[in-house]
Amino acid sequence: MANSSENSVTIKWSLPENIDPELDVLMTTPAGVSINMRDKSECRFNIQARLKKSTNTIPIINNDPTDFSRLYKNADIDIKKFTVTIGENLIEDTPGLPETFYLKQNYPNPFNPETNIEFGLPEAGQVTLKIYNTLGQEVRTLVNSDLPTGMHKIKWDGINNSGIRVASGVYVYRITANNKTRIKKMLLIR
Repeated sequence: MANSSENSVTIKWSLPENIDPELDVLMTTPAGVSINMRDKSECRFNIQARLKKSTNTIPIINNDPTDFSRLYKNADIDIKKFTVTIGENLIEDTPGLPETFYLKQNYPNPFNPETNIEFGLPEAGQVTLKIYNTLGQEVRTLVNSDLPTGMHKIKWDGINNSGIRVASGVYVYRITANNKTRIKKMLLIR
């Protein structure tokens, strides 16, 4: 189920008992963040728009994509759907959890039309990942939510917060998590 307030939506779940324990269960957010649903039973996502409705509840049924656009139909945000996937080998085997907070260089770089940004969190917490132009103006917020410990990969499609393709040029991406910040540059070529 999803419950929303003025600044966030909290998704809570319990997995059906008939799901094979050998299968992975992932929820993917509109920003491309994947969450292992076997490790958690809820996740809170901050949003930047004021919702006109204060409380909504929508069930997540098995592995069917659930359309959350009804939650946000009166808000100026681009959240379309969260997708739940059940299958084998959805979660990559990793040698362990990150020992330090890090932000990798985006790839490809330069890029057109999209690029990937990877980062690691040694502990769960509130994370913001934003794109800025060379004047320091915010271009796009890619992540503004609680994320679990682990390695994360976010895709940016060169679109700003208004849904408009940005021009070629140098952009800065900045991540903040648990009072730590990392910054890197990237180049978009159209």
